[in-house]
Order: sequence, then structure tokens, then C-alpha cells
Amino acid sequence: MPELTVEDVSRLLASYDAKDTKTTDELYEMGSMLVAECVDRVHQFDSKAGGLVGYAGAILALLVSTFKIWKGTLDTNGLIAVFCAAVSFLLAGGFSVMALRLGDFDWFSPEDWFKEKYFGDPEMLRRFHIVSMYVVTRSHKEGGDRKTGWIAKAQVALAVGAFLLVLGLGDAMRNAAAQGGKAPCPPCPSTTTISSSSSTSSSSTPPATSLPLRSPQ
Repeated sequence: MPELTVEDVSRLLASYDAKDTKTTDELYEMGSMLVAECVDRVHQFDSKAGGLVGYAGAILALLVSTFKIWKGTLDTNGLIAVFCAAVSFLLAGGFSVMALRLGDFDWFSPEDWFKEKYFGDPEMLRRFHIVSMYVVTRSHKEGGDRKTGWIAKAQVALAVGAFLLVLGLGDAMRNAAAQGGKAPCPPCPSTTTISSSSSTSSSSTPPATSLPLRSPQ
């Protein structure tokens, strides 16, 4: 079904009998529920985008703070993978910030609330409020769709960054294991050397001289 314009909604509300209050009640109740749902939906998108900003920022901070520790174990391919992963996390954070960006949403104005033209006619005032509800829900739906697009891009960038980071760290672990296997064992002192040293030490020690015993007087 194509999107209805404000004129279409106004025409539909004027198409049924003015005494048919039950139809107006149903439409008014539905509009109130949709307004609350759209506002809550936008808040959920903001919370999700904030979480993605936190994840991307934490991973970037961890990469920067620990890079000096494991950069020596990376070869050229590993460095490229980690660099691309960092760029992906940076993009994920940027997309999430774009989703958090404040947008222009239509909301109820005092003129919508106090429509003087319909004072004394509660039925027509409720129908006018239904039109205002439709404007608000449509505006929040468009804003929510924009936020959804940025969040989807952030999630893709975060997933790509995680994949590249796993590749880079896996390369670092393989190189570290290879370097550890080829490292020479430090020379241990031999028993012969210790014995020779002991013998030399023993032979170089001067013999103890015995003192003559004195007879008691």
C-alpha cells in the first residue's frame, strides 16, 4: 500500500458519518499506540548505536595499547590485516555516531493540541488529533529508518574488523610459535667443568698446618 499523505488521511477521516464515534475511538487508540511505539523504537536504536560505539572504541583502544607487545610477531600480511581491522572498527564507530546524530522529528505543537477551530465539537477535534498522530508517526518512522541504515553499516564494519583482526592475530601466534621452536637452548654448564673447577679449587687450597701440642706443667 502506498504511503498516505496528510490530505489522504484527512479525506478518509471526513468520509464517514460525524456521529460514528466508535470508528474515531478505534483510530485514536491505534494512533496513540503507534506514537508510543515509534518513540520507543527510536530510543532502542539510539541505545544500540551507543553500544556499537562502545565496542568499536574499546577494541581500538586495546589494539593501540597492546600494539608494541605483539607487533614484532607480525609479518607484512599480518600488519595489513590488523591495519584494515583498525580502519573497519573506526568506520563502525563513525557509522554508529551518525546513527546517534540528532534528527528533526515532527511533534505535537500547541496549535495541534488547542485547535480553536474545533472547540465545541469534540468529535472533529479528535479526528484532527488523529491527523497529528499520523504526522508524528510518519516522521519518527522515517528517522528510525535512517538510524537503521547507519546501524546496519556499523554492524557490517564491526564484523569485517573482527574477521580481519582474527586473521592478523592468528598470523602473529603462528609466527611466535615458529620463532619459539627455532630459538636455541641456552648452554648449560657441564658436570666435567664443575668437577674440574672443584678440583682446581681444592688443589689450590693451602694445606692446613697443625700446631704442636704443649705438655702440661
